[in-house]
This record gives sequence, C-alpha cells and structure tokens, in this order.
Amino acid sequence: MIRDIGRDITSREELVASRQNAHREIQILLRNSQRNVSRDFLEMRHYLERQEGGALWRIRQEQDAAQREMQDSVATVTAEISQLRERKAHLEEKLQYDWLDLLKSEGTVCESGTQHPCPLGDPQHLFDCNRIVETTQVISEMKLSLLAHPLLEEAPCPPPKLMEEEFGVPSEEPAAGQPPMPVSPARAPQNLLQLMEEEFGVPSEEPAAGQPPMPVSPARAPQNLLQSVMEEEFGVPSEEPAAGQPPMPVSPARAPQNLLQWARKVWFDPQTVSSRLSLSSNNKTVTVTAANQHYPEGPLRFKVSQVLCAQSFSSGCCYWQVCARQGASWGIGVACAEIERTHRLGRNHLSWCVEWAKGGLSAWHSDQGIGLPGAKPQLVGVFLDCEAKLLSFYSGTGDSQVLLHSYRIRFSSRLFPAVWLFGLSRGTSLTITDPTSREPDG
Repeated sequence: MIRDIGRDITSREELVASRQNAHREIQILLRNSQRNVSRDFLEMRHYLERQEGGALWRIRQEQDAAQREMQDSVATVTAEISQLRERKAHLEEKLQYDWLDLLKSEGTVCESGTQHPCPLGDPQHLFDCNRIVETTQVISEMKLSLLAHPLLEEAPCPPPKLMEEEFGVPSEEPAAGQPPMPVSPARAPQNLLQLMEEEFGVPSEEPAAGQPPMPVSPARAPQNLLQSVMEEEFGVPSEEPAAGQPPMPVSPARAPQNLLQWARKVWFDPQTVSSRLSLSSNNKTVTVTAANQHYPEGPLRFKVSQVLCAQSFSSGCCYWQVCARQGASWGIGVACAEIERTHRLGRNHLSWCVEWAKGGLSAWHSDQGIGLPGAKPQLVGVFLDCEAKLLSFYSGTGDSQVLLHSYRIRFSSRLFPAVWLFGLSRGTSLTITDPTSREPDG
C-alpha cells in the first residue's frame, strides 16, 4: 500500500512538473506574440508614413507645376500690359503735340491693330487634376481598408479606462479644434495573462525559475474564431443560406465545360464612359488617360472612372471575358441601370464585382468586401444566369478556368456588364475579348 501511495505521489509530481513546463512554454509564446504584434504595428506605422510622404510629394509636384505655369502666364500678360501702356502714352503725346501727323498715320495704326494679351485660362488646367483625384482616391481606399477590420469592436477588449492606463490610448475624443494627442507606445497590460486564462484557459502564474520549457498543451479557441477567419479570409459565409436557397460555391472549382455556348458579344458604351477614361475605336478597350477627356455631358456618364457596356441582360444565360493583363487596379462585374453615376462597382446594392487593388483580389457587393486567395487574374470570365439569379466570376481560359467567387443576386431591372479602372500612370487598360479566341480584340 505504501508503495502504491509512493507511485501516486511520483505520478502527481510529474503531472505538476509537466503542467509547469507547459505554462512556461505558453509564457514564451505570449511574449513572442506581443513582440510580433508590436513589430507589425511599427512596420505599418512606417509604411503609412512613407505613403503619406509620397502622396504629399505627388501633390506638391502638381502645386509647384501649377505655380510655375501661373507665374509664366502672369509674366507674359504683365509684359503685354507694359507694351500697351507705352503705346498708349505715345499716342496721347502725339495727339497733344502733333495731332495732324497722328491722323495721317491712323490708317497704319488700324492696319497693324492692337495685340491683345492671352487669357490666363482655367486654373484647373494648370495641373493634372486627374492625378490629384486618383491619389486622394487611393488614400481614401487605403483608409477604408484599414477601418474595415474593427478588431476591438468584434473581439473582447479591455474597458476604455484600462486601454488608457495600460496602452496610452485616450478614452475620450479631443475637444473641438484641438489636435489629437499622440499615443504612447503600447505595452502589455498587467492583467493580460488573466484575460488569456479566462478566454483561452491559459494559467496566469509565472513559470518557476530554472525549469526547461515543455511542449505547449492545446488551448481552446473562442467559439467564433475559426468561423470568423473562414468568413474573412476565404469568403465562407458564417450563416447558413436562407431556406430554399442552394449553398453558395466558395472554393475554387472547375468552370463548366460548355461555358462558351453562352458567350455574348459586348462592347463599352461611349455614353457612359468617365471623362478620366478613353475608349478604343471598336469600343472594346478602356484606358486611363493623362488628362480628362472632353466628352458631351449627359445623365448616363459616370463621374468616377467607370463604364458600362452597351448590352444588358435580364433573362437566360450569358458569358463574357475581360483581359486584365494591362490593368493596375480594376473592378469587373455587373450593375443595374439605376446605379448612381457617382457610385463605384460593388459599393452599393445595385452592383457586384471582383476587383484587384493594392496587390490583392476581392469580391464586392453592397460595400461589403470578401478577400479572395490567389494571384492577379490575367483574364476574368463573367457568367450570369438570370433565371437562377447566379453571378459567377472565373479566372483563366479554356480547361484551366477556376471559380473566383459567386453571388446569389437580386435584381428587378436589366443588368449591364461594367468595369471600373484607375491608375497613376496612363496606359492602364482593360479589354473585352472574344471568348472563343485566346487573343484580345484590341
């Protein structure tokens, strides 16, 4: 019996040592995680500072160019004013002392005429307005992308007072007219381990000194961790589809072999193209321009870098392709006829698209973006089944096509193929291609 008790003591001592070693490994993991988070935020701050400097430098370039152009124009007109004043004084002197000679030379004066100064022109034409607008648009989208991940609102976080005391984050908004206070460097709260214990089952005691680390025992994850990661990273919906609705395809899949039987010929509508874009002679290629185009004003013309196709669909199945090889940042999708001419694809309930921007692929509808895996597609195929109310986007051609994303759509009017396109360098373009051919239509 004493031997059995001794074995039990030894077993329990080994269990205590094992758990202490596991706890020490968890402490190492937590410290590494803290360092990694601090490093990542530091890199993001440096990145944002560089982007801010680049954007301000780009705007300053245009400001300097406009100032030089204005100074040159003003100098030219000022010189002409001086010449006219000298001529006026000369004529007045002649009129006073030698009016007869002035009358004789009147015909010569009329023939030579008066050289009028050149107008200064519209100040907006003294710099590249398109470049400024697109720079600010890129910065706005970067801000929206950062604000689209409200970690502190979605996950448990310390109360405002603890955030202020432990991390240096102010709990109140600055008074009106006061600049925001700089945030002090973040440091781990004293009760971080306690929060880890409550949320993940990690003990909050310090490891004993001199003990070697043991393998970490599995910690439990929050109930919604896997679910939220699957939804945000892979587009897997977090809720079951509504009753009667088939499940949505979310992972890459082969395209139907007979997809080309629904191929339709489409081309861009010149009445809808933005003044910041130009169309090719066959209306199959849309290109970013260095300066705004002078198109006739009309209610159909977009105010953003966007264009609809001339064709629309409300029944049956249809398929078309867009070559994105020369596109820097773009969106390819469909839109209802009622879409506002100031709204971008996917940022409202009347349009759907996949887009490539900031080095990543995503799908957009109703201002809700879903990150998609994979590299930049060189060719995007769009399949619309109006009867099934299914919209699918594919990458590649022929047998190599894979599904990027699908939407169950609701619409009450005709749907138009649509694209948006922008870039800071001219020549960025999208081209509608013939699905039966491997070469762009031009």
